[in-house]
Amino acid sequence: MIITDFDPFRVIFATALGSLTKTCTFAATGNILTISGPSGWVAGDVGKLLLVTNAANDGWHKIKTVTSATIVVLDPDFSTVVDETGTTGVSLAYGFYDTDGRRSWPVADVRKSGFDSGITGATENISVATAFDLTADAGPDSVLGTDEYNWYVSQRTDVPADQEFTITQKPNDGSGSYSGVINVAFANQTPGDPLTAEQVNQIFKHTTVYVVLSKSGDPNEGDIQVLNLHRAVTSATS
Repeated sequence: MIITDFDPFRVIFATALGSLTKTCTFAATGNILTISGPSGWVAGDVGKLLLVTNAANDGWHKIKTVTSATIVVLDPDFSTVVDETGTTGVSLAYGFYDTDGRRSWPVADVRKSGFDSGITGATENISVATAFDLTADAGPDSVLGTDEYNWYVSQRTDVPADQEFTITQKPNDGSGSYSGVINVAFANQTPGDPLTAEQVNQIFKHTTVYVVLSKSGDPNEGDIQVLNLHRAVTSATS
């Protein structure tokens, strides 16, 4: 699947962070949230926004401190919790969010070993406006029509009419679908026209390709590959 807007990109690429459930209790004194069962809170979670559902404390909460792997203290200036100390089995469906209100980018999943084939197909020193394929996996999806890869190409804008590239998924061939391959076509140049180095620099600047492995049950599901397309087609270092 090709994702065309930034917001769904952030959600889909970080979906795993918002799909977990833990049993927890809330203690109003000090805005303390105690997690029982699976744990794993770390100091790096401080400052993140926590979305709590299925509890009397539904809503957004900001993590002020992490006192242990099972206890976090919420910021009293940001939210006030209801005392549920005596309540058992409170369900907390949670996800980490950055201060812009969007789900945190899963840094640990980027270029993880297991999904390390990278993205191929970008040719250095491109000089002609010819469409090209980018490939994470050239093989067919396990189930026809069920995408195993999701793509997002970050351009200067999400407005299609103003973009430099048109992105499409490799068509089905009747027997297989190919979500691991996308086609990148020039939106504002005539196919086959020569490109100067200046044009290439202008067209590809600030263009980044993201692909996430979304094959259900795969041990590497959720792993992400990133390609700086400007750097890939030029000798640029940034």
